[in-house]
Amino acid sequence: MTIIGSLPNLEVLKLLGNSFRGPEWRSIEGEFCQLKFLVLAYLDVVQWRADDTHFPRLQNLTIRSCYKLEEIPSCIGDISTLQLIELDDCAPSAMTSAKQIQEEQQFLGNYDLHLFEPRTEMAEDMTRFFNMAIHFCSWLWCKTSRAGSISRVELELFNVLRPSSNISISFFLILVVDIVRYTKKRTDAGAERERNERTEQICPIESSV
Repeated sequence: MTIIGSLPNLEVLKLLGNSFRGPEWRSIEGEFCQLKFLVLAYLDVVQWRADDTHFPRLQNLTIRSCYKLEEIPSCIGDISTLQLIELDDCAPSAMTSAKQIQEEQQFLGNYDLHLFEPRTEMAEDMTRFFNMAIHFCSWLWCKTSRAGSISRVELELFNVLRPSSNISISFFLILVVDIVRYTKKRTDAGAERERNERTEQICPIESSV
């Protein structure tokens, strides 16, 4: 690691899987002087010893699937150029240390350091997505019930979807339209059969009179 760290123009470093072995990584002052992007993924490292002087130009730190890593060195937050810490599928203690780093920096007035947790963000997005889908289904059903035909609200739906940049959400909403269309068709067919049955029951009575 000393040889790699001493490379004078190294700006991006990805340590994946077997590229680094051992329970401890201790960086040394004077290494990684130009490093801006550091990715640690699928490593078995448990303790990371570092100082803010070891990565003086670091901007993005990404840690993925380092299950044994206990924490991120707190001094990493003191790197003035650091903008983003991304943690995905790591130990809860590592997540906690990252949040503490961000809170400490915000206490010091540094709001430029951001913390990104993809799984947490995804869970929150899915919750918002399903809540939106529930409200949308209710809105669409009311619209079709009043209009009598779903085709009358498709133009309004298109106006809602047109500015959206999220293709998956747009696709889901269009799928909901098809489901509501099918459900409404079945409901209308059932209502028509019920009216026909009532008519058949009334007709014999009228003829007998």
